[in-house]
Amino acid sequence: MSIRQDILRYCLVLTSPLLVTILVAKAMMLLDVIFPLGLATFDIYFSVVTSLSATHVMVITAAIAGLLAAWRLSTQRLRKLLVIVGIFGLVILFLLAATVDSNSSIYNLPLLLWSTKHLVVLFDAFRWDLLFVLSFMLCGVGVLSRWSEGKPAMRAKWLIVGAQIPLILVSSLEYAHYLKTGVTGSSQLFFYAVTHVSDILPIIGSEMDRMAVAVIAVPVLAVLLVGATVRPPGLLPTVDTAPNGSLPIGRFIWPLAILLAFTPKLNANAHYFQFEQNIHLAIANGLVPMGLSGNPTSAAVTNDGRQVRLFDTRQLELVATKQSVTSNVILVILESAGANSTSVSNAGPDNTPFLKSFAEKSTVVEQMYVVVPRTLAAWISVLQGVYPAASNVTMRWGEKLEREGVAIASLPNLLRPFGYQSAFFTPTHLDFENERQLISNIGFDNVTSKRNYQADEFEVVNYFGYEDRIMQRPILDWVDMQAAADSPIFLTIMTNVGHHNYKPPQSWPVRSYESPLGEQHNDYLNSLAYIDSFLNDLFQTLGDRGVLDDSLVVIIGDHGESFGEHGKNHHMAVMYEESLHVPAIIYSSSTAARIESIPGIWQLPDIFPTIIDMLGYEMRNGAVAGRSVFAAAPENRRVYFAGALDNSYLGLREGNLKYIYYFGRRPTEVFDIEADREEQNDISGEIDEVVIRAIEQDVLIWYQSTKYSLLGNLQ
Repeated sequence: MSIRQDILRYCLVLTSPLLVTILVAKAMMLLDVIFPLGLATFDIYFSVVTSLSATHVMVITAAIAGLLAAWRLSTQRLRKLLVIVGIFGLVILFLLAATVDSNSSIYNLPLLLWSTKHLVVLFDAFRWDLLFVLSFMLCGVGVLSRWSEGKPAMRAKWLIVGAQIPLILVSSLEYAHYLKTGVTGSSQLFFYAVTHVSDILPIIGSEMDRMAVAVIAVPVLAVLLVGATVRPPGLLPTVDTAPNGSLPIGRFIWPLAILLAFTPKLNANAHYFQFEQNIHLAIANGLVPMGLSGNPTSAAVTNDGRQVRLFDTRQLELVATKQSVTSNVILVILESAGANSTSVSNAGPDNTPFLKSFAEKSTVVEQMYVVVPRTLAAWISVLQGVYPAASNVTMRWGEKLEREGVAIASLPNLLRPFGYQSAFFTPTHLDFENERQLISNIGFDNVTSKRNYQADEFEVVNYFGYEDRIMQRPILDWVDMQAAADSPIFLTIMTNVGHHNYKPPQSWPVRSYESPLGEQHNDYLNSLAYIDSFLNDLFQTLGDRGVLDDSLVVIIGDHGESFGEHGKNHHMAVMYEESLHVPAIIYSSSTAARIESIPGIWQLPDIFPTIIDMLGYEMRNGAVAGRSVFAAAPENRRVYFAGALDNSYLGLREGNLKYIYYFGRRPTEVFDIEADREEQNDISGEIDEVVIRAIEQDVLIWYQSTKYSLLGNLQ
């Protein structure tokens, strides 16, 4: 056996931790979809085995026994011939399959290997993982072929080991993230994590348990152990001591590469498409400008070639009319409150009796949606009346606003000329991303956050800050001060307790809501119950002081929260109803004839013009993204959604139909919301392909136009 064969074998051993880490992580994520048993348990392997039928076991056993017997009884020369013929036969088979129609029998031959549809994804799911590791191993072969003896060989070895560590960490972190959220990795998620380390470390710390530590640490320790125990080929005793019958690895490298590269894309279940990519290749692909990857990047343009602004508030101003009133405005934004997680919804639990009773004397917007499921995005939507975008875009926008000293149109700024004093209260630190910068740009006269409270009697409930009751005394003091000055108020209250990790204060009497979504969801419902109790006490006191006698009150959720309804947790990467649909209650003490509910589909940017409409002012010299909910909703209005990370997810709701676009990572999903409120039945197969392509183009144009409208507002 040649030194080249020795180097190949050595590299295979040296890179085995990377190979095992990537393949095991992918396999476990796939098993979580194929067998949804919960990967936090250690009996997953037993569960998988016991789920196989007797026929499956017999077929597998017979096949393995036959292969072993044939291999044992054949000669060394025949073994090599069988392996070479088998590999080249598969290569030819798949090359033929790639050239024929997807409905042909040749294309579907892999389906004959297993009587269940799930394992057909193995032909596609692991292709890029294996090619990536194969490429890495061949790079190692090149390094060792150049330095294969003495100290240079040792340095080359540790270079290969060191290069594996960040790759293994990325794969391990992706799997750990999947365990916690049900979301696979992407280039957007990777770049967000790298650029927001200080923001995400507290979140990671709150999720770190023994399973997560093991998933991250064990592969790293394995590669270090292999590196410490395996010696380079040039330092081995001899290259002629290999046992007879060993296979020449080099002969199978290129056939294997061709086999993987030309494996046809199989029409598997849509849930499996998220596993096609390799996280490392996805990160590399994310460095390529999107325009080079075939996706449209330009905004909508007019006939004369000018880009279209979806909104333009650069010169927006309010003008008083005969209908103008000087009522107090109280805006309450509920942290992580989904529509069906409160008693406002008929389908919700009985955890928020105050909100339910308050809704009964108010107007309820039944179908209110967020644009981007992020708290910061809700502030932009409601307080500024524009569409928000992904985190990186809003951060660029906020930085440019601050750098150029531009006063943006916002409810506090627009109402100030009419005598309004404004305040923003939250128990959080406002240090996540550029929250404090954004709130400063919005122009509140007073901002009170975590750093401003005396916390002797109140608990820190999560990595963002205190329980909500810490706000009550400061809010009342500020309201009293404005009442003494006879100033109308614009008061914004942002709660905290509903946020991950969904723990109400220890003093709160936790109740069992018998949630089918598990203990964490029960904690979440208790957190919302705590917020409801806080608001009940606060509004009772405000009512006793006469503040509500002349007030407009708006209570909304900033976004919902997911607890595995669609295999995902949290909200950043969830485009389903549990994340996007939020409660919306509008109360006015001056409304003589109350409207119980508002029909139609609405979004948070509609709150901005609704408040201005109810105060009787008129907007001039500008355009916002929304419209008052008391104006008739346009027939077949389209409302748009976007993921919190750039180029991650987009969505559209028109009538009963809702579309979710994945930027080509998996097929676009379509749901009939009226007939399928839980979004369990994807009907994309019933929709004309031309219609779906047109919707995809539309949401891409909307998204790029939104980014242009935000950043273009400063030009």
